[in-house]
Parts: sequence; C-alpha cells; structure tokens
Amino acid sequence: MPRNYDSMNKYKGINALLLALAPFPIPYFLTIKQANDLGGKVEKGTKAEQIMYFNFVYKDKGGNNVTYEEAKK
Repeated sequence: MPRNYDSMNKYKGINALLLALAPFPIPYFLTIKQANDLGGKVEKGTKAEQIMYFNFVYKDKGGNNVTYEEAKK
C-alpha cells in the first residue's frame, strides 16, 4: 500500500489507487516541503505524481469560513 514516508499514513481511496499504479518499486511518497524538511532534495526535472485533496468548507451567509460545529447551528 502507498504511504506517506514522513507520517507513515496509508493513502486512501482514489489516492491509494493512483499511487499504487505509479511506476515506482518503493511505495513511499513525500511532498517537496516534506523532503526539504527531512534534509532531502528533489532533483531538477523530477515529475510529480498527482493526488486528489478533498475537504468540506463551511461558510456563513457573509461568505466567511466557519467550523463544522458553527455550521450545524
């Protein structure tokens, strides 16, 4: 299963499928920021793998972001 190398969390859903189909022998992935923070470097010309980020955003009538609890009220 594909995992984030820094947190060791397994990818879920469509991201698990996309990364499992990627042509890499070792199923560990990092963001550029995570690689830099760990002291690594991303080689120039390296191509990224695409993943999907999904999140609910709740807004009030004025268009301001609110928490889930505030939106329930």
